[in-house]
Amino acid sequence: MGQGKWEDLCCGKKRPDLWSIELVVSGCKISAGSDGKVSWRQTPWHHSHASRGPARPLRRSLQGLDPRSTADMFSDSICIGEKPVHGEDCFVLKFEAEPSSLKARSSSNVEIMRHTVWGYFSQRTGLLVQLEDSHLLRLKSPKDDVFWETTMESLIQEYRTIDGVNIAHAGKTCVSLFRFGENSEGHTRTRMEEVWTIEEVDFNIKG
Repeated sequence: MGQGKWEDLCCGKKRPDLWSIELVVSGCKISAGSDGKVSWRQTPWHHSHASRGPARPLRRSLQGLDPRSTADMFSDSICIGEKPVHGEDCFVLKFEAEPSSLKARSSSNVEIMRHTVWGYFSQRTGLLVQLEDSHLLRLKSPKDDVFWETTMESLIQEYRTIDGVNIAHAGKTCVSLFRFGENSEGHTRTRMEEVWTIEEVDFNIKG
């Protein structure tokens, strides 16, 4: 797996569903945003792309960068128990995407069958320690449908208080992509890993 270096990350937010983010990785600019109705993203390899369905937060901001978005997302979750994560006693919250949201995000050729998110929060501090999510897609075909299951697990570390807000300054994300359906010869599994650190954080930067 190749290595990339974050050079700059700028996030603007006015309301939970009104936000924008720009990220420069190894000289390549990636941007995303939401106007409260439509979420979009733009990359050097995919250009502009609007996401189907209701506006939702960017996963990157949920990795310890935006505590309010994290709290909003888990406001309708259920507690399913407790679990230690890297020596930290945590309570576990589970959130399932509504069927209406899954339908709105699907298309005639692609069906999002499920999307589940788990948050592991420290019982000592209340901060998010680990974030997991899994979603299953079905690509419809005249012959055999193909399924893609994506699982992401993020460990969130080194919280520091910046202007009264706890911001994570390090973490690691592991992504697993599993393709199945058709025949067994077509089954593939891909695994990727990202380790990140933040050197400096500031709010309300002018310019």
